[in-house]
Amino acid sequence: MRVPATASRVALALELGLACFGWSAEPATTLARIEAPPPAANRRYLLGPRDLLLVTVYTRGGTSDGHSASIEFPVDSVGSINLPLVGKFTVVGRTTRQVEDALVAAYRKFLNDPQVGVVVKEYRSKRVHLVGQVAVNGPVYLEHEDTTLFEVVARAGGFVNAADPLENADQRNVIVQRGATKQVIDFYGAAISATKADTFVVQDGDYIYVPKTLHRVSVLGGVKNATEVELRPGTTLLEAISKAGSFTERSRRDQVRILRKDGKGGTTTIPIDATRIFHGKAPDLALEPGDVIYVSEW
Repeated sequence: MRVPATASRVALALELGLACFGWSAEPATTLARIEAPPPAANRRYLLGPRDLLLVTVYTRGGTSDGHSASIEFPVDSVGSINLPLVGKFTVVGRTTRQVEDALVAAYRKFLNDPQVGVVVKEYRSKRVHLVGQVAVNGPVYLEHEDTTLFEVVARAGGFVNAADPLENADQRNVIVQRGATKQVIDFYGAAISATKADTFVVQDGDYIYVPKTLHRVSVLGGVKNATEVELRPGTTLLEAISKAGSFTERSRRDQVRILRKDGKGGTTTIPIDATRIFHGKAPDLALEPGDVIYVSEW
């Protein structure tokens, strides 16, 4: 039954209906719709279980004054909230604006000229898991249906930028596990691209792994298998040569050179007598990312 449009009866109905849920009705002279920060164009969020909503109901009285009440509601496992007067109300799969419009229609049966505001206090229903070379490992809750990988990484504090380059993130090989499917994303390439098509949109339940940068050194010349060798922390000259099959019979072990970038756009040549390392007369040299090892031959 519709409540008569008098200030006292509207206020009484609101107080009685809301009090049983722990609400308190307070005078309000302004519209009680609570607005979140304006979202980007065409972005939306569909509500789901575990989201925490703040619902505000405002009703006008017969005078210029009205009454409003606000309370937080967690969305239950089946996607509903339990509202005073209205009862159990399904919100799952709807936007906050759609819920507001539906609640206005529902409260018209009980209140005079009701207005409703709904905002998400905590996003809990959709999340991805981010691990690896980012500042903060763990779950990241999604706030839009089209949340991008860039946004997820930003919310995790960004990629690790360590003093040791071997600990830095490999931004070209970010791994996204989605169900039984694994995708490798070139985050760096997408980030510097000007086209929207390069933006990767994450989905609820994705597992995202950011590996360490895979550094390599090249071993050339008088070795059995000229190749690139993965550089791990502490990798030395002789270890790299060993992974290239070791020296050939024609190699000049006393004439090994390391070509190393000097950080200024140039290259420095480091001469090494590997025979001295073999005989314990010189330390084995630690390698750096991008080193090129060249073993001379007779």
